Amino acid sequence: CDLHTHSVRSDGNDTLIELIDQAAEAGLKVLALTDHDVRPPVETEMDGETIDVKAYAKQKGVAFIGGIEYSCDTDVDDVHIVGLGCDFTQPDFLAVEQAMAKSKVDAYRKLTEVLTQNGILVDWKDVLRNADGSSRAEDAVQRKHVFETIARKGYTKTWQEAKLLVRDNPDYNIRREKIDPLDAISIIRRAGGIAMLAHPPLIDAHIQKNVRTIDR
Repeated sequence: CDLHTHSVRSDGNDTLIELIDQAAEAGLKVLALTDHDVRPPVETEMDGETIDVKAYAKQKGVAFIGGIEYSCDTDVDDVHIVGLGCDFTQPDFLAVEQAMAKSKVDAYRKLTEVLTQNGILVDWKDVLRNADGSSRAEDAVQRKHVFETIARKGYTKTWQEAKLLVRDNPDYNIRREKIDPLDAISIIRRAGGIAMLAHPPLIDAHIQKNVRTIDR
């Protein structure tokens, strides 16, 4: 059972089909897709055909759960909320997805400009180009893609090192619009889902208790 995975639609390295195939090969019975700030797909492409995701996973012996992981606006980094079992047709999800997509494009483009001004020559066009030379849509760009570009151009050995380089320099702290974590929880609950705090050990500061009522 794996309830927190990412595909190439977010900051993962595998397509959804590849994820399901790998889950089946590993003997997993349940797989949840929780890409950042985007609703899970009901259908996907395979060999030029459109297939039902849950049906394909079932054929492989895997129960597929569509989910989402919200990157949240807090005073510290890496506070993320995962939502599972939601009715993703609810309009709140689309509205947040559209707002997050625009904020990412604006912030990540600005980051490439600041990096270039500081001698790390990463152009926005570089970020929109995959390692195999194919093009990436602007609204599909994640921070990891900026890090991968930094590494690909030789400024660091790996994208993980590039992430630390950006994280540890205040000049590169380009904030983007994110959803408030309590709003994320409310949206998930109103849609009949379960909200969970993702990877607590990655939160980079002590969180003081601050409780307020969450509307269901």
